[in-house]
Amino acid sequence: MAYLTTDGVLDLALGKQHDTSSALRVKALAWLNEALQHLYLERDWLCLYATATLTASNGTITKPADYGRFRYAQSTASGGEFYCDNRNRLTDLEAYLLADPNDAAPVPSGFSEDATSIYFVPGVTGDVVLGYVKTVPTYADNETTIFEEKFKNVLSRAIQAQVYEYENDPRAMASLQLDGVLLSQIKTEENRQKPITKRTKYLRGYQ
Repeated sequence: MAYLTTDGVLDLALGKQHDTSSALRVKALAWLNEALQHLYLERDWLCLYATATLTASNGTITKPADYGRFRYAQSTASGGEFYCDNRNRLTDLEAYLLADPNDAAPVPSGFSEDATSIYFVPGVTGDVVLGYVKTVPTYADNETTIFEEKFKNVLSRAIQAQVYEYENDPRAMASLQLDGVLLSQIKTEENRQKPITKRTKYLRGYQ
């Protein structure tokens, strides 16, 4: 899998511009980072999927540094096998009512989270495999991103639109936006790769 580089996008977007100043490139990098955040909010892209094996203590795991959004959590520990996804997310009141510090390693009824931790209630101890969507950092020039190369044209077109607006070019668009046609093609490709959810009696906690 080839990953996108910030300088690759900027070189493509600015290659046909008359202004080759470092000042414009700095602005273009800021626009690129804005466009990457737009992409992140668009959907859960496959290249942003990650897993981590974490040890639960008192029903709690600490989120990885690059954690963005919850996908699933599972454990295969004997007597405490479980799988949960966003349908098992609990309200604060539900988490409070279900919490039981006397439970050592049951199958959880669900989970809640805050800025740093994920809480399974009731209980849970041992290793938990956390599936999540990585967050998108702010990149410097000449950095490798966590997005795939296939997003290069979408992002370069978004940067070009901003450059046109910056230079008062008649081709300018009102605001930064991602190319809808190109983006829909990538979505279609990714949809073909995503598995179809199937019910199974072997996924306890899956409702």
